[in-house]
Amino acid sequence: MHRLQAPSTPSFCVLLLALMLRPCDAAEVGIAGPPELSHLGDRRDAGLALIIDLRNPDEGIEEEAAAARAAGIRYVNLPVGADAADAAVVARVGDLLDAQAEGTGVLLHCASGNRASEVWARHLIERGAEPEAAIAAASATGLSEKRAGYVRAAAAEAATSELR
Repeated sequence: MHRLQAPSTPSFCVLLLALMLRPCDAAEVGIAGPPELSHLGDRRDAGLALIIDLRNPDEGIEEEAAAARAAGIRYVNLPVGADAADAAVVARVGDLLDAQAEGTGVLLHCASGNRASEVWARHLIERGAEPEAAIAAASATGLSEKRAGYVRAAAAEAATSELR
């Protein structure tokens, strides 16, 4: 399981949630909107090793991708649109988080934190969290009621699949 941790500076704009279910053996995960590009070097020095950007290419991801790479931070774009995040995106986020070294930082973000919160909640459920606990956790990080519905639908679909 991964811990969600708030950074020491508000410009990183990530939220803390003490609900995470078990101690983390891997990365520290922050959920937010986009980072301040001029601060990426400081974030790298503080341990940020990976940015997972859920924005679509038409949302202006190129500048962030270049700034992250220039700062020595791995950058991965997994676009999520207006509809629910694809299960493959949620699985890929899980794989990326699992591959991170203990104590390294990960920023999972979109334009506002809403899509990132949906993906985070679904990731928590895949790791054993109860759906409503994951939704409560993600609500603290910007999950909208619409996206909470997507989380509930994905959890119900997964539960139905397990019964087959």
